[in-house]
Amino acid sequence: LNQGSQRVIMEPASDGQRFPFQRLVDIGIGKRFNLKWRGAVFKVDAQMFNVFNDDSLEFWQDLVLAEGDVFLPDTYVLPRRLMLRIGLEY
Repeated sequence: LNQGSQRVIMEPASDGQRFPFQRLVDIGIGKRFNLKWRGAVFKVDAQMFNVFNDDSLEFWQDLVLAEGDVFLPDTYVLPRRLMLRIGLEY
């Protein structure tokens, strides 16, 4: 059959090829303030993502290595970040 060539990983499986354990912890907090003006409510929310700033990787650059090559990280979890949201409900 003319199916073309296939690339096969010939490196024996080992623990060094596993992705590291990911510790992704997010927290959120919010507060509502009742205003005297027409029953309006002022809302403030804060969310912090990746609290421990875990630099876990999500994928390798390549899964096919030549002899002596090592796996190189390609995609990481987004770094720690804080998002604020404010709103007015009336």
